[in-house]
Amino acid sequence: MLQRCDDYQSIISLPSTLIDGYLVLSAVLARKLDVLLLPRQVCLSGLPGNAVGAVSFAHGVPQASTIAGVTHAQDKRLRRMLLNRAGLPTPPGITFSSKGSANLQRFVSRHNYPFVLKEAIGENPSLKVDNITTWADLQSAISSMRLRTQDHLAPARSLVTSGYAENILNFDYDEEGSRIAPSHARLLIEKRVSGRYIRCLVSDDRILAAIEIDEAHPKQCVDILHRLHADFEDVILRAASVIPGLSVAAVDLVVKDPTQPITRQSYYVVEVSERPRLDTYSEASPHLGANLADALVSFQAKQASFPLRDPSEKIDVRVRVEGLADPVALLPPLSNICGELRLIGATRVMDVAEGVVDGHFQGAPRAIALVMEALMSGIHFGQRATATDIWQTSQESRGKLE
Repeated sequence: MLQRCDDYQSIISLPSTLIDGYLVLSAVLARKLDVLLLPRQVCLSGLPGNAVGAVSFAHGVPQASTIAGVTHAQDKRLRRMLLNRAGLPTPPGITFSSKGSANLQRFVSRHNYPFVLKEAIGENPSLKVDNITTWADLQSAISSMRLRTQDHLAPARSLVTSGYAENILNFDYDEEGSRIAPSHARLLIEKRVSGRYIRCLVSDDRILAAIEIDEAHPKQCVDILHRLHADFEDVILRAASVIPGLSVAAVDLVVKDPTQPITRQSYYVVEVSERPRLDTYSEASPHLGANLADALVSFQAKQASFPLRDPSEKIDVRVRVEGLADPVALLPPLSNICGELRLIGATRVMDVAEGVVDGHFQGAPRAIALVMEALMSGIHFGQRATATDIWQTSQESRGKLE
């Protein structure tokens, strides 16, 4: 066990889309690295006393993944084509725009319900409407998917939109005055295939984890790595490699039985994501998500020929948080939450005008990481920082904060 897996999220609850970055930051801190945090879960780290950046991540995605790779992973039509060219089956599907209703009707007539509707280009995990069973439901799903959310319209302020995402900023207005995607924007419809839903994490040409997800109860995930048939190991590694430039990939399959050979059943690759999706692995085992995050840190360190210390269950850090709207108002709730997380330390306002707070904390890496994620995202505290420095230190060297 790398870290204690206390239920810190019962104290500060992060959305699932932020869990990758949170667990990776926890692993980085446990390895006693200095860190610079920037908006949208950019995490730059390095050895104490040295420049940061040697081991870095965005939303938990290692810097070894290229911008081209992660951008291509968000193009679902391109992803389907690459999978099919590699001989890997995907569910029957087409992309279409609101101008292409005739093609959509022909596809629905040919393949019959149920269907899944997804964004053709967009963040992973895919925004989707699942288990569509009637034409009326499909039209409703299309309307909802075309609505432009605040994340689409102002991606720079979004907590979950990646810095590398290809966002469609143009929009039209519907009859009710709502902002919607223009008529040429494309969606992806796929046949909803039946079977057991398997998710695997691949890095460094090996499968780090495999879980089965009960789609009726997504919180119920089971670790099946050691029961996965060797035929599927080959399929999963091939699927992860079809998009050039991905150092880490989450591959989702729908299969009849993951323990049986491929020759005895049909299967489909339904998702390939550049994001690790560590929240689901954490559901399968209290420690699996944390262990996988540490594996990603170790992988990126290996790519950078960067030495790592053994992970620690308790660290001592000094922090500098910048860009807060009201640093004075932050201190009481920050002190309270640190007490709930069993963190020892103190904080003080260094500059009211610039919104700078200085402090030190001693305790579990995951608890400190949770506070830092909350400060960078605005979750729980109601205000967001623009940058946070975290320096590993010791009781003797940090000095006393009044």
